[in-house]
Amino acid sequence: MDWQPALVAALGWSVLVLTLGGSSLLYLLIQRGAATRVTSLMYLVPPCTALFAWLLFGETLGATVLTGLLLTALGVSLVVREGRIQPQE
Repeated sequence: MDWQPALVAALGWSVLVLTLGGSSLLYLLIQRGAATRVTSLMYLVPPCTALFAWLLFGETLGATVLTGLLLTALGVSLVVREGRIQPQE
């Protein structure tokens, strides 16, 4: 293995920020809110990845991808938004 600065930086980013930081943030959010609302945000990872691939690498977003992206965003928004209708007692 050839230990170049770019390799060390990418490895450090993956371990420290993405793994440790992401997991810690997930646990913190679960402690402060409803677990269902927090874990539903995981469904946004593929659409965000598709958008970043489009922005950074020029990937094409077809009709199927855009439809899936919109449906996923709509579904997550339904889960995380505050309920307007209170149950009757």
